Amino acid sequence: MLRMLWMLGLALPVVAQTVDAVEHLQRTQRMFLEETAGLSDAQWKFKPGPDRWSVAECAEHITASEEMLYGLAVKVSKGPVAAEGSKAPDAKVVAGVTDRSFKAKAPEVLQPVARWANREEVAKEFQTRRARTLALAAPPAEAELRKRVAPSQIFGTLDAYQWILFLSGHTERHVMQMREVKASPDFPKQ
Repeated sequence: MLRMLWMLGLALPVVAQTVDAVEHLQRTQRMFLEETAGLSDAQWKFKPGPDRWSVAECAEHITASEEMLYGLAVKVSKGPVAAEGSKAPDAKVVAGVTDRSFKAKAPEVLQPVARWANREEVAKEFQTRRARTLALAAPPAEAELRKRVAPSQIFGTLDAYQWILFLSGHTERHVMQMREVKASPDFPKQ
């Protein structure tokens, strides 16, 4: 209930309205690379439960989602100029996507299926895809991205810039999931 009130803007207000997409993308890229580096095979593949994802599965999902969400942001960015922009504050979009108290099931197309053979391949593909996303968000793109909008099931209408923030927030959400896996009492020491 509290989450629903917060999403509707009825709980504590968000102070910062604008989020720098490039900085957020760079930060979540560093987070992803740090959480996936230096793991043994046992750590990489460890699942805290039969219905929980491993770090490897989280990394695969993030990388696959990067492609889909990037495509959505590009599509929105090439759409018609909207009469009215998004009413959702950037910070609320990021906070809503990263909120781990709300569980969601990934669409079948984004479920982990071992698309990449190992950590190195996943990291390389993630970085390639993230470079494209960073190029899309790079200044002076923000003004143009703010003019085009598309509906969101959670936030109402988001502009193309906010779809990029959604993508970056999605990465952060699943990096937090990786940290939860690593915090499991049964997580392998090596």
